[in-house]
Amino acid sequence: LRASLDWSYNLLSEPEQILLRRLSVFSGDWRLDAAEQVCADPPGPAAIIQPEDIIDLVTGLLDKSLVLTLRAPNEANRFRMLETVRQYAHEKLVDEGESESVRARHLAYYRRWIEDAAPKIRGREQVRMLDQLVDELDNLRLALEWALRTDFEAELEMAAALIWFWHIRSYGAEGIAWLEQGLDRLERDPGLISAMDPLMHGRAMSVLGFHRWLQLYSVSSQVDYAPERAKDLLTKAITLYQALDTERNQEAKLGLAWANVWLGYYLTQCASFQSTLTNERDPLTLSDATKHSLVSKEISKWILPHF
Repeated sequence: LRASLDWSYNLLSEPEQILLRRLSVFSGDWRLDAAEQVCADPPGPAAIIQPEDIIDLVTGLLDKSLVLTLRAPNEANRFRMLETVRQYAHEKLVDEGESESVRARHLAYYRRWIEDAAPKIRGREQVRMLDQLVDELDNLRLALEWALRTDFEAELEMAAALIWFWHIRSYGAEGIAWLEQGLDRLERDPGLISAMDPLMHGRAMSVLGFHRWLQLYSVSSQVDYAPERAKDLLTKAITLYQALDTERNQEAKLGLAWANVWLGYYLTQCASFQSTLTNERDPLTLSDATKHSLVSKEISKWILPHF
């Protein structure tokens, strides 16, 4: 098999060899526009592959059966490689010393893609966007894994931005795992905390608190069950948001509002559970729950126009 792959690889032109190697950074299948952004050379006199060259080079690899096409309903075709071909191409990529630079471009592309996709989950394009996120999930996981090793702030940003995808498509356990890993690394190094954008830090804790709160309603064997962490995470997020200028910073104001709403729901539900199980009401828990429940209702009136 290796001899056959060597023979096929050596018949390729230099640009085709370069593209085949770089396509190995994708996990599963991928779109043409992703290949154009990830696999083309940075602009400059030394560039061998331009973004506009990718379609012809991919066509050449299709003709040689090194790349396969998948017909995707309601969107442009997607492409993939057989796993044996991908592993062979990845070995070549590592041998050429390009692995880290191409994976960095892969991360940058999917970071931008998530930034564009996330707001659409809350609009008219929700179903289509959620379907696309499922299609891209293997590559999103790969990008998150690389970010966790090289840019934890990007990892937290991406994992937090996918809040509604994790929730609506029942990937909450995975969302928790990614956020816990990023925050764990952050908390083990005080220097990283001081260097991190407090808005992003607050959002990551708030989103994780939201998913931990939802664990009150279901027990998952895929991740540690710790809904009690919701209160601590959301309280810390609120403290971070309050330290910002929420009057001028609309994003911080909205983040503070969501964190208060989720904390109110969590405390209310805890008080309800305690009352059901013991037939007694802890005055302190009930007081906190009532206070945050009232706050949540008022804040919800302000949030709805921004949702």
